[in-house]
Amino acid sequence: MMDESPWIDEFEAAWQQRRWADVDRILRDPELPIDDASELAMIDLEYRWQYPLPKEASRQAAVQNSPQVEDYCRLRPALAEDPQRLLELISEEYRVRLKWDHPPTPEDLSTRFEAFPCQAIEKMICRVEQEVPHLWLAVVRGDTELVRLRFHRPLEIGRQSIGQPPPFGEVLADGNRKLVIAVIDNLQVSRRQLRISRCSVGARLENLSSQVAVQTGFRTRLMPGETVELAVPLTLTIGDLRFCLSC
Repeated sequence: MMDESPWIDEFEAAWQQRRWADVDRILRDPELPIDDASELAMIDLEYRWQYPLPKEASRQAAVQNSPQVEDYCRLRPALAEDPQRLLELISEEYRVRLKWDHPPTPEDLSTRFEAFPCQAIEKMICRVEQEVPHLWLAVVRGDTELVRLRFHRPLEIGRQSIGQPPPFGEVLADGNRKLVIAVIDNLQVSRRQLRISRCSVGARLENLSSQVAVQTGFRTRLMPGETVELAVPLTLTIGDLRFCLSC
């Protein structure tokens, strides 16, 4: 990470104050030094995946929501001319998407960046996955731990739908990673009950159900349609299941 750069200081301030026009202006500025352009691309990746712009602002932006490395290379082609710099940007995209969304597959990255051998892509992925801090989500019934999984990107929880595995299988549903926690006829759990994602506080919980509340404390509940951010460790209750999120 570079420091004492007026470009970076101004860019960080523009993002934190949601001054989208200034964010765009700095990204587009032809006087921006290439080293700063690389650093700003990595900063922008983190912000834009974690805090997507409002739809109207994104449509008009120099870089739209859900950005990829190629978006920054189009703005500054010289970013793609240095293999080491380009690999650092690819690594940052993978790291950010691992934290805040779904990371690209090795096959996707190999197709997008044919100049890098598959071994280099796989080595980069392995390194990033070891560096990114993660949480553990344990599902408990009574005194029995039923499943424990690594939690490092958004996860939906809900009951089984037709064609989905029985509890406690994982599946991709509508592009989202889903943990099935109840059989199809268990109406105590909605098909789309809860989405858990990371946030600066710890975890963001979104009750996706239109009917079923989620117990978030001894006397507190997350009602249908509500969202809350809570510190980790935390324990949730849905039906007869406890969900323990911890480091």
